[in-house]
Amino acid sequence: MSAPLLRLTAACLIALLLACAPWSTARAQVCTPQSSTGLNFGSLVGTPTVQTDTSGSITVTCTGGTVGTTVRACSYIGNGNPVTNKQMTSGANTLNFNVYSNAPGGTLYATRTNGTPPSQVYTVTAGTVTLNFPVFGRVFSGQTVASGTYTVNLATVANTVVPSSGVCPNGPNTPSINIAVQAVVGVACTLTANSINFGTVTNLASTLNNNTGSLVATCSNGGTYTIALNAGTSVGNTILARKMSIGGNTAGVVSYQLYRDAGPANVWGNGTTGVIYSGTGNGLAQTIPVFAQVPAQSTPAAGTYSDTVTATITY
Repeated sequence: MSAPLLRLTAACLIALLLACAPWSTARAQVCTPQSSTGLNFGSLVGTPTVQTDTSGSITVTCTGGTVGTTVRACSYIGNGNPVTNKQMTSGANTLNFNVYSNAPGGTLYATRTNGTPPSQVYTVTAGTVTLNFPVFGRVFSGQTVASGTYTVNLATVANTVVPSSGVCPNGPNTPSINIAVQAVVGVACTLTANSINFGTVTNLASTLNNNTGSLVATCSNGGTYTIALNAGTSVGNTILARKMSIGGNTAGVVSYQLYRDAGPANVWGNGTTGVIYSGTGNGLAQTIPVFAQVPAQSTPAAGTYSDTVTATITY
């Protein structure tokens, strides 16, 4: 009598295993980052840098899961604290920036272990669902950086999936892709001038020496530049024979000259006639002296004599 009981028990066990089999082979929805447009800030001009924003996206594909259910895909970039500024590099030089999930300067894009990640709720289908997560970047203003091409790859872009009503947890280590970030910093310069005043004199029988003015150049760190001076606005002026006149734009009467060096020496001109100034920027204001002389000459009629010389910076 014991044999039939054993056979019935075996039959029930087999039926139970068959009923459970379909549940054990069900596959969860999986979302995988596929690509990114990257973040390209383009060409940055200005010393120091001006605030510059850009945007891109991460493309994610999702497969598997129970058709018709709603789930939430969560996205992360990198590890560590998102508040810490990220850096692009050009050789030994660095350029600070950061990335955001909703707008430039908005919510910092969460990392795998910190922050609230952006998420998207969608309905599972029998095929592949494609999601695009926007990414925004900002280069901060006020940075004094050398010219060059700055790049970095933001590593570990991960995704995880939770029920649509769930809260995004810490992100997984994988899968991952890289986001390429780039900015090109060009050389930029500004130039201002401080005038030269020989004061009030009663005669020009003696040379008036060592009167100085200055030019102030502010150029990108590491950027080379030159400064040239023209002949001036008084009628008949040449670089080697500058003159001041009544009103500064009539025929010149009072001879004077501008020099690169104290002494005075080396007439400052355009490089074809006279010398020019050559410098390398450091991102800060650089003061360049202009040496002036009025040689001994006949004293003209009383009046205010002037001339306007244009300084041109090339970089």
